[in-house]
Amino acid sequence: WKSFRSASKFIQSISFPCILKPIDTVAKLGIEIFVTPETLQKRLSQIKNQDNLFLLEEFIEGNEVTVLGFVQNGKFQLVSISDKVTTSYPPFLEISHRLPTTQIKSLGELKLICQNIVSLTGLENSPLVAEFKITPRGEIYLIEVMPEIGGEYIADHLIKEFYSYDYFKNYVQLLLGNPISPVESNSKKKKEIISQICFI
Repeated sequence: WKSFRSASKFIQSISFPCILKPIDTVAKLGIEIFVTPETLQKRLSQIKNQDNLFLLEEFIEGNEVTVLGFVQNGKFQLVSISDKVTTSYPPFLEISHRLPTTQIKSLGELKLICQNIVSLTGLENSPLVAEFKITPRGEIYLIEVMPEIGGEYIADHLIKEFYSYDYFKNYVQLLLGNPISPVESNSKKKKEIISQICFI
């Protein structure tokens, strides 16, 4: 919206529930969810300083996944897709990351989206981490993507435990311009075991 005076009209045109968050938030501080226009209008009226900038976005119901991969010579190579479990209320704190993913039907489309991101951004040689939400109808929404190593111990513990894959050894190979190894994910062990990192 252009100004707080125009917020009232703007609020009538958006869908609910929605999420309001400061653009400069860290560690998910300040994230709020609103289910009615009245509650959002009341919250906006409490914001006195117009220098504060916020993002207002549709709340998407669905399962969240974290995709880790490498980009080598402009080609995306998948390392893992893990399920990200969060609280159902703001600020949507992480509870755990789990392998294997329950969203296996979306694997091909997620890889294609990541390759499209690589092509559109011009990334050539880089790690890549992306978070998506997948609705019950199978619609995929990109939440965020960064050319960096995945955090929350996914790269250094979860992937190593579940796939016996050395993420950082391959990251060094990527930086040196050497071929990186693919993840072997078809062994019997991996179908029987669930690995997860839990946050308490």
